[in-house]
Amino acid sequence: MNIEALIETWSDCPSMAFQLENRSISYAELQQQLIAWAHLGKNYEEKVWGLHIEETWNFAYVFFGLLLAGKEIRILPSAQHGLLEDLTPSVDAFVLDKNIATLDAVQIQPSEMPTLDSSIERTAISTHTFSFFTSGSTGEGKMFPKEIDHLLAEVEILNAAWGDRAFGVCATVSHQHIYGFLFKLLWPLVTRRTIWSSACFYPADIEDAFKHLGSGYLISTPSHLKRLPDLMNWDAIAGRCTRIFSSGGPLALESALAIEECAGFAPIEVFGSTETGGVAWRQQSTGNTHTPWQPFDGVHVSRHSSTGCLLVASPFIHPSEVSDGMYATKDAVELLGDGQFTLKGRVDRIVKVEQKRVSLEHMEQCLVSLDEVDDASIVVLNDGAGLSRSRLGAAITLSEAGQAFKGHLKKHLKQSLSQWFEPTVLPRSWVFVQALPVNAQGKKPLADLRALFKSSEQTDVVMLPVIYTESKAHHEVLLDCEVPEDMLYFDGHFDTLPVVAGVVQIHWAMQFSEKYFGIETHAHQLEAIKFHQLLFPRDRFTLKLSYNKDSKKVQFAIFANDKKFSSGRVAVGAV
Repeated sequence: MNIEALIETWSDCPSMAFQLENRSISYAELQQQLIAWAHLGKNYEEKVWGLHIEETWNFAYVFFGLLLAGKEIRILPSAQHGLLEDLTPSVDAFVLDKNIATLDAVQIQPSEMPTLDSSIERTAISTHTFSFFTSGSTGEGKMFPKEIDHLLAEVEILNAAWGDRAFGVCATVSHQHIYGFLFKLLWPLVTRRTIWSSACFYPADIEDAFKHLGSGYLISTPSHLKRLPDLMNWDAIAGRCTRIFSSGGPLALESALAIEECAGFAPIEVFGSTETGGVAWRQQSTGNTHTPWQPFDGVHVSRHSSTGCLLVASPFIHPSEVSDGMYATKDAVELLGDGQFTLKGRVDRIVKVEQKRVSLEHMEQCLVSLDEVDDASIVVLNDGAGLSRSRLGAAITLSEAGQAFKGHLKKHLKQSLSQWFEPTVLPRSWVFVQALPVNAQGKKPLADLRALFKSSEQTDVVMLPVIYTESKAHHEVLLDCEVPEDMLYFDGHFDTLPVVAGVVQIHWAMQFSEKYFGIETHAHQLEAIKFHQLLFPRDRFTLKLSYNKDSKKVQFAIFANDKKFSSGRVAVGAV
């Protein structure tokens, strides 16, 4: 069935196509709206259209309407101004959730209500090409063409494998990427299921979606599923969520087993890419913890003799991406019997540092295996022609053990990594963040990861605490601070257990008094100086400062809740 024939079948279909929080939309209503948008599209001469529309219902009628109008469509991963400006030379018009005043291009909002004209002459689109934009997780993003027939063929395979149950669909992923487009949008529309239109970013969103859907499938990613076991109220979706799908990267075994324990079934993982579509699937479970990948029906795989990478022959791949009948991936594999395989990592994530080959994936896996690390990403910070001079950066989110660690955490992690890697290739730049940046597809865009290191690259010498908040009233200042773990003053102060020396704490009091009170802090006398407890790297504390103009004395106290670190008075010279 082609798209035109499929859309025709919706004309008298009362089934719910989309479920919004306050409204249900039938398939007949969807057909009317997309035909109206096809009519609107016909009124524009612009040929190439860029789409970024957050809500799936709005995206659906605009996408299919413009296809019926014969437009070429670029499905965009975001509506960031820089991306839109870069695409303007090759895109004639945009449909965005809101107009961007500085963008020099035709812009329409999906909420515009075109005139309904069911008699519009529709352009044949069964072999029409549109494009997805890649995530940029291993390099710069770029467009990849797809034909609607390729995606319809993939939907048939998905439905034959897992379409045996009545289901609605809710998703943590966006329809703006091929995984979300297929699983959240096209598959349910072809089979007349109901789609929860909004993205479910939080556990409460998922619970709310299943209350409305009744029963259905959750479409998600490893980055979301990793956290769901501890955050989700599983009783609220018991019997309602009947399958969970994961894609965007391999799901860790411990995450798969944790989901299985909570939901009563293991997630189904899908391996593929924008270029290939779906390639294979697996379902790691308690009884099958060493699960290989099984190619989808109609997909044939082999291994490149020299690179060791996976070769794919598939009806889902655009002909322009194929050489000698196969698409060459960058995924190293080991082939098993019956076409099954195991993944060995991405070869485009193997770089040279100090003339030595380093697998960024392996380094990330080693870091995540440590008790102190919850998640990690390793990036090359100055790649280019001189790869031998490349340095690595490590972006880390800490586990509870890491957050409670007392000592020089960076040094500890380097020492731990030295079990597997030579010292010359270890990361030289480190950032510790609450969460690593991920896009709507659950992937970590390279540009966003590199941006984490920009502030740390601006200065190599750290001498002052990190200030989160500040408040000043009259002659008193309160600073909410944290001790940086890479501070210069730790050198020589107990390598195995660095502490903030007392003289450094007094120095901080003087530095900030000069800044906030506008005084010259030439200390004449120290009074009532006390050091109560040791102050360690990454300790959070409050620095309280007050200045008495008459006595020309600064009083300071460093504390955290009921814990006191230091206090005292310093007589200073005034301006």
